[in-house]
Amino acid sequence: MYNLTIYNDGLAIFEGKENVEKIGVYHKMLNAVEFDKVQNAVHSIKWNNYKTSYMRNIPDLPVSTLSYYNVKDSSKIAIQSNSALPPELEELHKNMVEIAN
Repeated sequence: MYNLTIYNDGLAIFEGKENVEKIGVYHKMLNAVEFDKVQNAVHSIKWNNYKTSYMRNIPDLPVSTLSYYNVKDSSKIAIQSNSALPPELEELHKNMVEIAN
């Protein structure tokens, strides 16, 4: 269990809680390529077009939550999943896991 937060200036903060190799809080500045990849993915997604949950009724599957904070209007969208996401969201999730690792 972990949280990964990426800020507009490229700062990434990883907080490992359970069942991960690194427990604790770690941070790094994303390089330009990493940050551009994340920014392009986040801004190309039509967040309001997706359901807030893609859950299957299978006990003990790990749950991922993608959260997006829109600075312009202070809105937040959170999408939970324990199964396959739509392709755009799946790609973003994959990018986040790469950064977390």
